Amino acid sequence: GDVMADMSSEFKEFFGDYTVCEQCFVLSSLVVDIEKVSYDADDTEMRKRFGSLLSFLFEMAGFYHVDLLWHVEKKMDYNEGRPKCHGKAY
Repeated sequence: GDVMADMSSEFKEFFGDYTVCEQCFVLSSLVVDIEKVSYDADDTEMRKRFGSLLSFLFEMAGFYHVDLLWHVEKKMDYNEGRPKCHGKAY
């Protein structure tokens, strides 16, 4: 909640002039950085970074007026009607 509020007020200021490609690069960098973190016993650092990643993703979607949760729900609905393994052997 607090992270989202912080990102919301700053997203446009820091990333509003970036191209979509540049914004996606920042987003992908957050994913790569998550993998590089040496985690502590309770994964506090990983949780912070993953929270930042999700915040950035939702703020980016909001910036472009994309209802990300609606799309996730539609994808889940679509997946329910698909056959298991989608015809593949794996």
